[in-house]
Amino acid sequence: MADRIWITWEIQRRNRTLSACFNAKLYELDVHACSLFRYPIAISKTIGVLANEKPNIIFVQNPSLVLASLSVLIAYMFKKVLIIDTHNAGLFPLEGQYRLLNWIASKITSCGDLSIVSNHELEKYVVDQGGKAIAIPDPIPKIIAHESKPKLKGETNILFVCSWAKDEPYLEVLRAAESVDNGTYIYVTGNSKGREKLYGDELPESVVMTGYVSEKEYTDLLYACDVVMVLTRRENCLLCGAYEGVAAGKPLIISNTLALKQHFNKGCVFVKNNPGEILEAIDTVKQNYLALTKEIESLRLQHDRNYLEIMKEAEELIADITTYPGVG
Repeated sequence: MADRIWITWEIQRRNRTLSACFNAKLYELDVHACSLFRYPIAISKTIGVLANEKPNIIFVQNPSLVLASLSVLIAYMFKKVLIIDTHNAGLFPLEGQYRLLNWIASKITSCGDLSIVSNHELEKYVVDQGGKAIAIPDPIPKIIAHESKPKLKGETNILFVCSWAKDEPYLEVLRAAESVDNGTYIYVTGNSKGREKLYGDELPESVVMTGYVSEKEYTDLLYACDVVMVLTRRENCLLCGAYEGVAAGKPLIISNTLALKQHFNKGCVFVKNNPGEILEAIDTVKQNYLALTKEIESLRLQHDRNYLEIMKEAEELIADITTYPGVG
């Protein structure tokens, strides 16, 4: 039995790295089935894990709203400490478009003993909703390069880490790719599910669609590329792909949001998610490549030093939480 467990209904690097930082036993209950069966199976597996482990402290990821709601109920009934790693999509489900989902998200936030969020703006938001929060960005992951890596097509190869979600300006990247120099290629990750057809024309020759790749294939791409590009329209969102780029020592092209500028303050070129600025950023990285690479290494060391203090504060907060999860 484990005193601390971490449950997620998907596989994501943040769960693996952060659960290790908290010394919590990780359960990735990633059920592949249609929604009609997925939720009952995932709920059953979650209850089974909790029954077998009998932890005192439960960490869960939100989203899923269903997992978070179930955990609030279980923690209340059995007097367990509940800590929720709350992502943007957990605070603002489906981009905050539906009042009922927003209300559910707010109730979850206020009922957990502690919410972990990625930055201080989200921390303030949780407090305003009646919850207790701490801002903990992702740890820089330990990504080990394989002995051999693939030979990519270009003189300059850019890995655009993309999940083809609504907040990602993938069409703007495809339009920027129309005008890149010869020898520059943009590798676009993720299962597009046909969304690239919104581009309207045949994709530029400089674009390489990788489709879904395994973790090994992704790691190989990460180390084989020259630059990592990760973009979002969300204002208070820190990007997993950016942490992965730092881990691999690659200069970053990332969106020009306050949260990203404050956190990734070295080795990066920031853009406003339009084709012109994306194209300019690619040229800027190429012209300043060595300096930006050195800055990324400095950023990684700075982040690692700061993380020790952040985790110390988090453990002190957990120590102050009683074994009975109060509301609000």
